[in-house]
Amino acid sequence: MLLGIFLGLGSAFCSSLAYLVSRRFTVRHAGHEQSQPQWRGPLRLMVTAHAMLSVVCGLGFVVLVPRGADAQPADWSWAIITSIFVAVFYLTANTLLFFALRRTEASRIAPLLGFKVVLLALVTQFMLGETMLAQQWVAVVLATVAAVMLGSSGGRLPITVALLAFAACSGFVGSDVFISEMWPAWLPAGVAEEAATESQRVRASMTGMSLVYIWCGLIAFALLPIAKPWKKEHWRGSAPYAGLWLVSMVCLFSTFALVGIVLGNILQATRGLMSIFIGVAVVKLGHHHIESHAPLKVVIQRGIAAVLMIGAIALYVTAKATP
Repeated sequence: MLLGIFLGLGSAFCSSLAYLVSRRFTVRHAGHEQSQPQWRGPLRLMVTAHAMLSVVCGLGFVVLVPRGADAQPADWSWAIITSIFVAVFYLTANTLLFFALRRTEASRIAPLLGFKVVLLALVTQFMLGETMLAQQWVAVVLATVAAVMLGSSGGRLPITVALLAFAACSGFVGSDVFISEMWPAWLPAGVAEEAATESQRVRASMTGMSLVYIWCGLIAFALLPIAKPWKKEHWRGSAPYAGLWLVSMVCLFSTFALVGIVLGNILQATRGLMSIFIGVAVVKLGHHHIESHAPLKVVIQRGIAAVLMIGAIALYVTAKATP
């Protein structure tokens, strides 16, 4: 539990930094070149970052793929099929998110992704058949209220941005659900999910994650002629995002395997708060083209939301730990 919480918070922090870097990239390279369409910048980021990620994860898969009769997964086909579904949902959601980030600051978009928590809770309860306790539902509601407060603290978002963020949330929910189906498929045959050790869970999740990003890379390479990232600056500019996102995903996949997708997403929802604090630091450094200054009233509202988010995590964790 403690390792899962630590990794979940680490994923939230790295993804917050990644969103900030992606905002910088899309502002700088979002088709501002003469005669370039506005969608090319976000697409360039998606293509270049995932092309690089696929190379690293390809090497990781070679190292992690099960070897020996005792280590083979029970159902290879299900392990591979679920990884494809994860990749499709994830790439769709991430592309939508890049378009949203091109239109406003990361500190205003990241909190909206907290809506994933309630969507995942509903899917878990009514589609996956996993019963949640009343205390856990209270935690979900608190996390959602905190996300709403954080998302609205900077003023009303344009309807287009809000719809893009909600669509991205839905895509990420689909990805997370298939992650919960995918990582147990990589456990050795005969090892039940409930009986798997911590190391077996992490290794299985890392194997699945590596294959997911291989699929993402194949799609990214196929889109190179459309994205046209032919300049070195396109690849150099997206490299920081790719590195931060890789660390975030290593932490996130491990978190899902250790504590489940609902608690994992409550932990990840703290990135909304982290993005705001990081945004304040960015403004202090003078990068107003990336983030804007927040008045005292907004800071107080965000502080209240932070307390609610911490309370949601504490409630869910104590409910999960109660026999």
